[in-house]
Amino acid sequence: MKYLLGFAVIAAVLPGFWCACKTIEELDQCAYEISFLANRNIKVPTNDGEVIGMCDNAKKGLKCLADHARECAKGALKSITIKVMNDLENHLHTRCDNPAERAEFLKHVGCFSDSSKADPIRLCADKHMVMMEKVSNFPKPLRLGGACCSSHALRECAINHITNLCSGETGDYFNDMISDIAEENIELVCKEYSSLEKCDAKYDPATWGDLKAIMASEDAAITGQHQYKTIGITSNTLWAALVDLSKIYQVSEETINYLATFSSLGYLIGSLSGIIYKWLNRQFVLICMVSLIALSMTFVPYYGSIYLLFAAITLNGIGGGSWDSSNNIWLVEMWPDKHASVMQSSQFMYGLGTIISPALISPYVSGNSTQMTPSERIKSLSLPFTVVGVIQICVPIILLILFFIRRYRKPGDCDNDEENNIEVINSNHISQFQSLRKFKLILVALLLGTYDAAELGYFYYSPTMLQHLSVEPSEAAHVLSVLSAAYTIGRLVTAFISLKLTPDIIMTYHFVIIIVAQTCLYFGRHNRTIIYITTVLLGYGFSAMWPAILAFTERHFKLSNRIGSLLFFFAGLATIFTPFLIAKYLETWPEVLFVFEGSYLLASIILFISVKLLLIFRP
Repeated sequence: MKYLLGFAVIAAVLPGFWCACKTIEELDQCAYEISFLANRNIKVPTNDGEVIGMCDNAKKGLKCLADHARECAKGALKSITIKVMNDLENHLHTRCDNPAERAEFLKHVGCFSDSSKADPIRLCADKHMVMMEKVSNFPKPLRLGGACCSSHALRECAINHITNLCSGETGDYFNDMISDIAEENIELVCKEYSSLEKCDAKYDPATWGDLKAIMASEDAAITGQHQYKTIGITSNTLWAALVDLSKIYQVSEETINYLATFSSLGYLIGSLSGIIYKWLNRQFVLICMVSLIALSMTFVPYYGSIYLLFAAITLNGIGGGSWDSSNNIWLVEMWPDKHASVMQSSQFMYGLGTIISPALISPYVSGNSTQMTPSERIKSLSLPFTVVGVIQICVPIILLILFFIRRYRKPGDCDNDEENNIEVINSNHISQFQSLRKFKLILVALLLGTYDAAELGYFYYSPTMLQHLSVEPSEAAHVLSVLSAAYTIGRLVTAFISLKLTPDIIMTYHFVIIIVAQTCLYFGRHNRTIIYITTVLLGYGFSAMWPAILAFTERHFKLSNRIGSLLFFFAGLATIFTPFLIAKYLETWPEVLFVFEGSYLLASIILFISVKLLLIFRP
């Protein structure tokens, strides 16, 4: 069990081990699955069963590395490597198969559950990876010493932080752990560089000074965090490139994730655009807003400053909010008798975009690789962002041409009636009937907001939750693809169903599907088959709800520009708080997502039932 912390020390002092047979990526994955310090996706165990699960993963990763050593290493290197791996394997079995040893490990590893303590410790591992990348480019005579001395620096950094942040007893425990596993083999491999004191005395001073400066730095931004990339929701090109953008703008991944907050803020502002259509032509406003989306997205790699990027994404969100709140009203006006089916079809096309955009950008992202400079990343991302921008700009160009040659006019020319209705609803002297109608509309807006928070919350955070439930990162991303595919296909199916069934009925059975799927997933969250089956059901369940709620509103209240703004404002307002409610708990309590989903879905169902009862008894 103690191998989990000590692995970085052993791996670093085996020059030439990472070559031949397996690719560097394959070996990296083997090591990453058992590197407790570097891998933030490994859940901190809280009971004996979880410790055993961690042990099983460690044994698989160790077997992968040992098989590579036996089959691919040669000569003296092979002998040393096999000895190291055999020692590690024996030690791992001893620690994992002994209940008392597992209990002792569980006692001390609990400190890592507190992110304020774990993050500085794990930063040591991040800095060590930067040091090792640097060492790999040194001249051959300097590589062995660089690897050995960097590993000593890692040990000192980690143990000092554990001692200061956890306890002296825990620091001694992990220090003894490293000594038990690594000390003999380090003496064998490193020889004249077998301690920090010997590194100070014998290793090239200038080179050693550069390496020590990396470990001495407390700036997380200089480190390329050695973790797997998981794309959350795939609805926009931007989110597939977040890791690369953090490197381009030289900020932490935590900082770059605030893009979602600025996008949501912009969406809130844009959703209020319906109130200006009394004075401005809606078609012309949408031409400007979609152009804003296209232009702000095209130049994402080039803004130079993180603050300019935040501003651009806010503008992008304004365009998106304006489009969502206006486009659906437009569809209802053009197809008053078949608007439910048309909106489902429109959302199906949106779903296709969620599949195409990440596929377009994925060949050009580099993730956490430290081999790419910011300028190289900018050059790499320029093509996909430009392509996306060109595709998006086609829409406002077409709308602009139509604006001059065949300008859209609302059927029946009932703009005045719409505004009169709004004025009546907003009057200070409204009747009881009109007041009740306004109350119903607010309930529908809350319904859309709470439901949208549940849907987007699951898309954003389910991959992270699954990884903390011991699903491989690559498989978690695959599960998200299955969810997106079911979501897209479901909208196409519902486009035809909407021709026969009312949105009230569609919403009812889709709520049932979502609740049943979430319940089954909770109880079967450790079973791969159940995860995939419930993911398909969830994708289909989520697929129809958004357009169905809009169709429900049109059927009972008649959508208008201002009512549309009200609905989409509440939708954006509810989702803006999601990161603060979920994100910080996922690592230590991944099931928090089920609590969040259950709470918001329950609120959505209560609101839906309330509106239906009001429509029945107080029409």
